Amino acid sequence: MLACARIGADMIELPLFPLHTVLFPTAPLALHIFEERYKEMISRCIADESPFGVVLIREGKEVGVAAIPFEIGTSAQIVNVEKMLQGRMNLIAVGRKRFRLLDVDHTQSYLVGQVEFAPHELGERVRMMNAAVAVRRLFSDYLAVVATMMDAELNASALPDDAMSLAYTVAAALQVDNAIKQQWLSADSIQAMLDGEADLLPKELARLKLLAEVDRENKDQDDNSIGSFSRN
Repeated sequence: MLACARIGADMIELPLFPLHTVLFPTAPLALHIFEERYKEMISRCIADESPFGVVLIREGKEVGVAAIPFEIGTSAQIVNVEKMLQGRMNLIAVGRKRFRLLDVDHTQSYLVGQVEFAPHELGERVRMMNAAVAVRRLFSDYLAVVATMMDAELNASALPDDAMSLAYTVAAALQVDNAIKQQWLSADSIQAMLDGEADLLPKELARLKLLAEVDRENKDQDDNSIGSFSRN
């Protein structure tokens, strides 16, 4: 069986990497490969210049017995590999295409899925564009708070202009539960993704502002303690 073989007009065989991570199209993914089965899988992908599929684990663990994955995942193309001792590898991959998992082959050391690529529909254009405007504004505010907490500069103007890229960028960047990210990846349309992000971002922004306030108060207390100590 090839690392990535076409078995029908709209279906391919894709080696699967179940992870406790949701990968979105265009998002980067850093992995350290150390298990023998994934050394074999990734080596074949490198040799064939073929992608592998990233799927969120529904049940099980990343290491050991094969996990049960969710049905919607994203193909990943390897863009950089650092080979190490004993066949280990550090690699960078980039999310490419959303797919639906139709069946799983367990006969190899790693899982191989029969998948069909299932790109997101755009949805209703006016609603999608309105949601994109709201998400861009809210996420820019979110980045501003993060920048303050990190004492760094984050350029919100670098956010993508088109709605699809914006939806994927925000979904990948937000520090939220994987169950929420999987819902977004599984959504029928970009409009639905953006609607979900627009609903969640105000809550995440409020939570982040509270954390920033607590962090600021802790720093002020530390500064006062140091000042009192120095005066004595």
